[in-house]
Amino acid sequence: MDRRTFLLAGALSIISPGTAIAALDWTLDPDRKIWLRRAATHEEAVVHYANENEGYLADGYRLACYLLRDVQAGLMIPISPNLLDLLCAMQRWLGTYGVHRPFIINSGYRSPGTNSITEGAVKNSFHLHGKAADIHVDSIPAEYLGRLAAMFKTGGVGFYVNKGFIHVDVGWVRYWRR
Repeated sequence: MDRRTFLLAGALSIISPGTAIAALDWTLDPDRKIWLRRAATHEEAVVHYANENEGYLADGYRLACYLLRDVQAGLMIPISPNLLDLLCAMQRWLGTYGVHRPFIINSGYRSPGTNSITEGAVKNSFHLHGKAADIHVDSIPAEYLGRLAAMFKTGGVGFYVNKGFIHVDVGWVRYWRR
């Protein structure tokens, strides 16, 4: 086990779903950025969506909404800034331990039509409201990534370990495995 893997394992070894950190923004840089890659289209960008002086930045926020759009339907809606902040905090945590890789987006916003044909999707999914994403990070186990998301206690975390991804949303706090 190399040093980075050891540090990552140790960092979450005592954390389980339901364990909270003091506040989400302890990891937020005044310049908030997220490195995103869209699995279906291979589009990729480091999205600078907010800063301390100006708040949310229109161009960066719009790019984040575009990358989290419903690719199948070709539709885009406003994505919850809380979801972007959660992804930013998670990526910042990983970066602290030397993991600098994009979040690969399997699914962000889903139109009602796309949601109705998505395997395992629930009728009133947070994806329908721009408040959820299904993500993974190359070479980071889904179990680890899910435990990291759960640590922030900002919404739901679905562990799809056998499929290699997690669901995160900014609804109410809850956890499930499939």
